[in-house]
Amino acid sequence: MKSIRFIDRPKRVTRASYEDAVNHVVDSSRTIPGLLSIYRFGNINTPGISDIDLLFVFEGDRYCPLNGLESLPDTFSSLFTHGIMAMKEEHFEDNFRFTVWSKADCIWGKQLPNPQPRSEDDTLKLNRQTAVEFLMANYIDFSVQSTYRVVKLRSLLQHMKGIAYDMELLGINESPIHPQIELLRSMIAEWFEKTPQDAEVRKWISSFSEVFPRSLQQILQEHPLILPESSRYTIASNMTLASEERVKFMHSGWVPSPLFSFAGRNYFKLLHRFNRFKFTCPIRHEAEGFLTERFRFLQRMKAYNREHLPNFMTMTPSINAKLI
Repeated sequence: MKSIRFIDRPKRVTRASYEDAVNHVVDSSRTIPGLLSIYRFGNINTPGISDIDLLFVFEGDRYCPLNGLESLPDTFSSLFTHGIMAMKEEHFEDNFRFTVWSKADCIWGKQLPNPQPRSEDDTLKLNRQTAVEFLMANYIDFSVQSTYRVVKLRSLLQHMKGIAYDMELLGINESPIHPQIELLRSMIAEWFEKTPQDAEVRKWISSFSEVFPRSLQQILQEHPLILPESSRYTIASNMTLASEERVKFMHSGWVPSPLFSFAGRNYFKLLHRFNRFKFTCPIRHEAEGFLTERFRFLQRMKAYNREHLPNFMTMTPSINAKLI
């Protein structure tokens, strides 16, 4: 892993800066026509690595061409590693029925009713599906970055730490992945007091790349990814997913020296034009039931947002954001 280079390195940020950034977004957005509520998710466990997750809720059938970050000062831009999510009020309850998110706090506007509780069986299905969706999405991102030999370091720390939560959702408390994730979490906890050398992070990546595909294979054999029926799924313009028994990927294309990674995120955009990936994993189709309802809802919500809230993110989990 000596040839791997890192971009988007974590930078020390005060916890107060996160609160200032959230307050700025709230103050600058409260006059957006049709905006009912602003919700915040998650905790800032590691300032400089953690990011901010916000959800805007709009009145139904409102069109908004904004993204909520138009007036954000450059000093706060790094705290939002993705855009603000949005939905209409009528989708709020169903979204929380069909997705697994950390506790949402209303920080401005109308406090919407709590969603109806799911049955134990539906919760079990949702937890398993959510976990394997995120695990497969992480496998895809990890494989692409390893192939390009350029790693977005802050995103890697965020996503890999979340794997421990995915394993909890599956009820798996011990696996070859667990020691690797615990080692990374210990690095993250002291990142700015004892920043690891690049060689140490490369060593972790090398070790993780050996155990992750094998562990994911075992997990997906017992809990296949459930998707609407199709012979092939488009993840991105240069990436597809297909159903096979083995978790693997095939790559074709041209990858220059990672020395050119000084271009940052534009480096990935350039490489995507010259490289193709095909991923495979066990996939099962469910004709009817809770998960089928979930896919239909997520498709409706994404279609609505494309028309009415085109510059916000849709609150769809992980790999579904790319497939539906």
